[in-house]
Amino acid sequence: MFQTFLETSSSICGSSIFIVAKRYPNDAPQLEGLISELRNNHVFVYIIADSSPNGGTNSAALFDISSKTNGFCIFGPSSYASYVGVNC
Repeated sequence: MFQTFLETSSSICGSSIFIVAKRYPNDAPQLEGLISELRNNHVFVYIIADSSPNGGTNSAALFDISSKTNGFCIFGPSSYASYVGVNC
């Protein structure tokens, strides 16, 4: 998902990505390269993740992507998604 965004022909410098996650990733093999690309393009990542996920085990990957791009990651109940207008 991120690679498609980064490879777009339009300017992405200074963009913000908002993610509402009900599921955590299982692994993140190329996380440092992705973070480096996001930082080089001044892309900020903001994540709201459910504290009781439907699957996956790597909550640290969500936190790393958001914190290392000067965004934030919030872990909480599904009701947190209502703050961004998403019904989980």
